[in-house]
Amino acid sequence: MKLLNIADATASYPLYLKSLAVRFPGYENLSYRDQYGVIDRDHFVWGMPYHRTMGSMGYDVWNVDRGIKSLQHAWAREHGVDPTKLGRDDIVLAQARTFRPDVILYDPADPVLLRKILDDVSSIRLVLGWVGSALTVGRTWDMIDLPLTCAPESVSRLSTMGLSAQHVNHSFDPAINEELNRRTDAIPVSFIGSIVRRREFHLTRERTLLEMRDAVPMSIYSPSAAVRPKDYLKIGAASVASAGLSVLRQTRLLPHLKSIAAIRTAERVASPLRRPIHPGLAKRMRPGVYGMEYFQVLKNSDVSFNIHADTSTSFASNIRLYEATGMESCLLTDWKVNLPELYEPDVDVAVYRSVEEAVEKANWLLDHARDREEIARAGMRRTLAAHTFKHRAQQIDEIIREHLRH
Repeated sequence: MKLLNIADATASYPLYLKSLAVRFPGYENLSYRDQYGVIDRDHFVWGMPYHRTMGSMGYDVWNVDRGIKSLQHAWAREHGVDPTKLGRDDIVLAQARTFRPDVILYDPADPVLLRKILDDVSSIRLVLGWVGSALTVGRTWDMIDLPLTCAPESVSRLSTMGLSAQHVNHSFDPAINEELNRRTDAIPVSFIGSIVRRREFHLTRERTLLEMRDAVPMSIYSPSAAVRPKDYLKIGAASVASAGLSVLRQTRLLPHLKSIAAIRTAERVASPLRRPIHPGLAKRMRPGVYGMEYFQVLKNSDVSFNIHADTSTSFASNIRLYEATGMESCLLTDWKVNLPELYEPDVDVAVYRSVEEAVEKANWLLDHARDREEIARAGMRRTLAAHTFKHRAQQIDEIIREHLRH
């Protein structure tokens, strides 16, 4: 069975390619196969190593990321097409035609590309979607047979849209530890992640880090440290949306307009006018880390601090849970109701319920190396026993085969 995984991870992590070019100079000039290998071995989120884990289950898996220009252009050239005469979606469509998949796992929130693929590739029997806790709004869901999500909140929200979603947790690839088997630095406490200053993103995360900044020796690695012109445009758009919705509320028109997609989008992104980075965190933030550099920071961290996005109101679901524990770093994470189903609190991972408790536990863990290391080892054992890509591949295989039977 052929599975085509179509991603656009560089849309969320636009600086990844710059990081890759620094760490692998000249990779852009390699053949498609060699570029694919470089990115695959970097263990960046786009690939998801299902091509390895699902291969033994009878799948032929191909990962395509439409945002990696040099990789996509190399494929086009090697198939006799001038990539400069094609748009990036044209190349993805040509790849789908060539591969003729049975199943598509579709990540981009772009309905136009998906519609083109479905109209042009008759071999497709099932379209899976993927979404985290931040649910996108648009027409893509109308074409997806079965959404997969790591967030139980999204299962509920998709249900209200008439969609039956499957909950599939994130996971960890143990192969990473075969390549990074030792520490190269000592980081007392690290936080790695975005800090987007808009509603339904990371406002709680920002407040927590601000309160912890002087109480814990924490290094913050964030893509948000690099401010781009488009970030100011997004802030402006969010502010305009907020002002417009305020007017509609005052005039009592908003309840009558909620069926309009643009209004729903405005409600999702609306936020007061804010700087891209809080001044209190700006000097503490280091550039974001990606791929194997990211995993090395986790490996080097005595304590990995984790806090979910604002959309994860009740359930633990982000990928850091599995990656930090998989790298044998002691994870300090926010309490969620389902956490005991994943890890035993304060045995496999350290847990906090307030900023004060987060500060207290972070410093306690730094002062008690033996206890910290025991938690780190227990967390790693739990991840390798229950939360690897092999475990998730088995679940996805069951979902696919069950859906195709009906």
